[in-house]
Amino acid sequence: MSVAEGSRISKAKRLTLQDRGINWNHILAMVGIFVVLGAVMGGYYLQNHPWLTTRDQMDIAQISLNISTGKGFTTRFVRPFNAGLLKDVPAPLPEINHGPLYPYVVAAAFRYTQVSDQAVVRMSMIFGFLTLIATFILGRMLFDWRIGILAAVGMGTSVFVLQSATSASEWPMAAFWFVLLMLAIAAHHKNSLSGGGRAGYFYVVASAILICLLYMTHQALLFLFIPVALYFAVTGSRRIQHLVLFMMVTAIAVAPWAYRNAELTGGSILGANAWDIMADTSEFPGNTFYRSIDAAGRGIAGVLLYPMEHFSSFSQKLMAGTSGAVGDMLSILGMVILPLAVVSMLYKFKSPSANAVRGVLYVLAPIFLMCIALFSLGNNALILIAPAASVFGSAYLFLLLDAKKLHPIFLKGILIGVILITSWPAVSAIVWATNEQADKMLEASAIMSQGDKLGVTCMYTDIPWLAAWRTENEVAVWLPRSDADISKLVQDGYSMNVIVLTSESRSYPTDETWYKLYTTKIQREYIANPDKVLSRIRAYAKDIGRSPEQTEAANKFFQQNQRNAEVFDSIKGYKQTDLGPFASDELQIYQPALQ
Repeated sequence: MSVAEGSRISKAKRLTLQDRGINWNHILAMVGIFVVLGAVMGGYYLQNHPWLTTRDQMDIAQISLNISTGKGFTTRFVRPFNAGLLKDVPAPLPEINHGPLYPYVVAAAFRYTQVSDQAVVRMSMIFGFLTLIATFILGRMLFDWRIGILAAVGMGTSVFVLQSATSASEWPMAAFWFVLLMLAIAAHHKNSLSGGGRAGYFYVVASAILICLLYMTHQALLFLFIPVALYFAVTGSRRIQHLVLFMMVTAIAVAPWAYRNAELTGGSILGANAWDIMADTSEFPGNTFYRSIDAAGRGIAGVLLYPMEHFSSFSQKLMAGTSGAVGDMLSILGMVILPLAVVSMLYKFKSPSANAVRGVLYVLAPIFLMCIALFSLGNNALILIAPAASVFGSAYLFLLLDAKKLHPIFLKGILIGVILITSWPAVSAIVWATNEQADKMLEASAIMSQGDKLGVTCMYTDIPWLAAWRTENEVAVWLPRSDADISKLVQDGYSMNVIVLTSESRSYPTDETWYKLYTTKIQREYIANPDKVLSRIRAYAKDIGRSPEQTEAANKFFQQNQRNAEVFDSIKGYKQTDLGPFASDELQIYQPALQ
């Protein structure tokens, strides 16, 4: 072959690629941008997430550790509520508060790398980065490559998205499934516009499987089934067939996990998440609900009737939660792209598929906000709507810029300005990061590890999520709220051989025994040896000339406290353990006086 013939063939190949819409400059630019976004995410991780510091992070980590060591989907973090809910509680306790997908992914990382805090965070980072790529593809499919790139950059430089992506939680994984769901809906709509070929059935099945993946990532996300079902009910010439297929495949896909949850909980396919509707309300303030075995709160019928029987409490939680979520949305993509995304919801784009996806979001957004409020999902869950907001906000921005027909230099300047405004909080978090919370939690973890030396397999503590992950105890029980709760747990095999209190006890109600025990030295001494305390009071009263009647008043005061406050009877005779060189003002350990 001559040089000229080879040149003609190479040129023909390049023309063929161009005919197919492949632009190598765009591809190289895209690869370079994603390398930069990966570096930004890595820098944020290194500066802000050296250790697991929150309850959910350590909860998922200890579940994943159980899976990786062959104990199955179980937990060592015992909520009294769960122990009371489950019948014939085995050891270890079946996990019913989390979906299984993310813990199993983390467990795989534990098996093939090492068990560490960083492994948990890195797995969420992987899904966070995959979500950025999927966001680009969504923008490219609905509009063009410019919008896809800007949407991905807006996501990848948002401090909120970076925080969520490195949160060691299941939400980056859920966001990835959600973007794939939007892609399936967009592809289905394009297929419907072209006549509705057989490929349409594939997109329906894919959507059903993605709903199942969302459900198994976080069980409350099953409610996203509703807007997708409505979409298939009104779209395309084969909408009845597609709707029936979608509902059937979804039902079959979720059935095994739904049955498992219902079997364990007495009817809830959402696991213990169903009871989140009742928790953290004026009826069950704070974490008190999950620290109680009270049978009145465990029936699934109570969950269904709660919105009607306690409408005031229910509505207050719904309103407060949704308004809080809307406020948190302002931090998702900054003060430029997010307002444009809101305005874009009122504009009809030239892309029919984009309008179809937006129609799904009209129904999905309020349902998702209600899920955040009622199921206490936390603001990290808002990463689910960040990709759609970024795509539609970017599309509307380019719509305005294209209408002005600006010179390319001014156009690039505006885009750079938008990116700088969006990324500035992230840059600040990377350059001036502080790890005070992480350092404090690491110190607490080091002190808590001394609990391993106590020779017990069950620890009662106010930070059981940390004890389950950081110590070698078989189970860590969240401090119960009553003597009856303690008696039930002890009967189930959770012996209270040691009690570990930390500064977390200060967050409990001031009239609760654990708060008094942690904050008041004389209460601790009275519980360990009431006679000794009373003799000291009598001796002191005698020295200052007080009458025996006044001394008896002090005795009655302590006895009244004991009668009015729960768990005093259960911890009679417990004494504080001397930690020696590991003594800390933030840590108190109690054991029965006879040990």
